[in-house]
Amino acid sequence: MQALNQIIPKDFLRFWSYFVATIFISLTTGANLSLATLASDIFKWPTAYFSTLFVLASFAGILMALLLPKFLKKYPLMTSPITLVTLAVISYLPLSYVPENYLFWLIAFFVRAFAGNALYFMVEASFVPLLKPSQRARGITLYFMCSVFGFMLAPLIYAEVGFSSLSIVGAPMAFVVVLLLLHKRLNLKEQIVESPRLSDFIPLLQAYPVLWMICFVGGMASESVDAFLGVMALDLEYTQKESLQLMSWFFLGGIVLQYPLSLLMDKSHRMRYTIRLISFIALWSFVVAFSAQYGYLAFALSLSVWGGICYVLGVASLALVGDKFSGQQRILAVALQSALYHAGCLLGPVFLGFGLSAVGGSGVPLTFAIICMTLLLIRKVMPRKKGKALDVKPIWGLSLPLLVELKQQSETAYVAPTNKKSTKKHA
Repeated sequence: MQALNQIIPKDFLRFWSYFVATIFISLTTGANLSLATLASDIFKWPTAYFSTLFVLASFAGILMALLLPKFLKKYPLMTSPITLVTLAVISYLPLSYVPENYLFWLIAFFVRAFAGNALYFMVEASFVPLLKPSQRARGITLYFMCSVFGFMLAPLIYAEVGFSSLSIVGAPMAFVVVLLLLHKRLNLKEQIVESPRLSDFIPLLQAYPVLWMICFVGGMASESVDAFLGVMALDLEYTQKESLQLMSWFFLGGIVLQYPLSLLMDKSHRMRYTIRLISFIALWSFVVAFSAQYGYLAFALSLSVWGGICYVLGVASLALVGDKFSGQQRILAVALQSALYHAGCLLGPVFLGFGLSAVGGSGVPLTFAIICMTLLLIRKVMPRKKGKALDVKPIWGLSLPLLVELKQQSETAYVAPTNKKSTKKHA
């Protein structure tokens, strides 16, 4: 029993409401994908119509991350979970009456994405501080796994209920369950001393540039790579059935390997572990690129490992933010992590699509390998300032107290207790 507690701490039982709420938030995202897929077939949308919806959703996520922290304290009623959920539900009413109107789809997708990502942000900003540093990666991994489960559940539901006015209105209704579970816990305004400005993100970027690059690549790894798996397999001359099966191998690897890798992360120095993980992802991406020529099984196994290490990179980015910031700075840091994560989701298809067009199916993993190696190269040539990078003159409205507190945070960055000999701090 004690061994099991080391793997899955019993402390996680008190977070059940966060895990269940995450399933229902993701359920609305999966419902959107299912409805858009059905609508594209029913109304014979061009491909650009379908892709524009998800580009708009990613843009809404970035906009939310940059604006919501600023208005949480200033306009608490407008930014409350109840208001956001109400707006999301209302945005689907015109769509349910006139589903062939593409403008209504754009409005509904944007509002739902803004509200959904705002709820994600509130959950993460209130949940991550509750996790012990030695358990943070595993707790965030369970949170991510619940999110994947909710996303996968939606297509199964819509395969049964089909496309109708009622199923359209029902898409954002899962948000109501989130309110019932977490309404009292999603009040972040008490953690914000004063309304932050957009310029307050600048010292965060200056303090930990490598961390924010990891967040960007983590978004690309978690949300963009899997979107190209089917197209990649078809280009490598696999059948439609085999391509769908290969996508499942990638997801299976993410489910099976994500928690063990996060357990290892909790036992290690987290930043060093993440850098080594990115190095391994770059190396394994080359393996994926050339494994297709050795048959279906070799390609499937390489994809399953690739899925595990790609998904855990998203976990690492949020865990590192939890390690390095506290209080109001953590609110800002989670918002910045969300913005860069969605920027990775937004730009990932551009880079990976270019690789696919230039090289073919193997171009997807090769392009991602180049992106990872670029991050490692930038970190290598970047001068190490060991906290002194924060000694900058206040410019363009930078908050001096924020700089001071950030410097104190950098001097007390979390190091796992198992590494007793090393006392060096790594940016």
